[in-house]
Amino acid sequence: MMSITQAKSSANPTQEQYWKEHIAKQKESGLPVTVYCRQQQLNYDRFYYWVRKEKRPTPRLIPIELKSTDADNASTIAMVAPVLCTLTLRGGSVLAIHDKGAIPLVLSALR
Repeated sequence: MMSITQAKSSANPTQEQYWKEHIAKQKESGLPVTVYCRQQQLNYDRFYYWVRKEKRPTPRLIPIELKSTDADNASTIAMVAPVLCTLTLRGGSVLAIHDKGAIPLVLSALR
């Protein structure tokens, strides 16, 4: 019986590169994943874990500027630009949007 290569559970750059190379080689080979994994003595479930991980989109970060919550600062913000949109988040935090250009970014991040 063949031994099956098990990858470490923690992702490190070396491990990530190892699986990326095998995913690329499997595609190049044209072999079904099951056959490729058997030939290379790779764990089939681990292989698919890394395939799924590669397909996941990287979350986009949207830069925001945090202001203190004291009354003076809040009134200054209101005088600089009117609030165009307000989002109340689950934890009770409120996101006030003052820039028209930020609205599409926030909406796309929520989808």
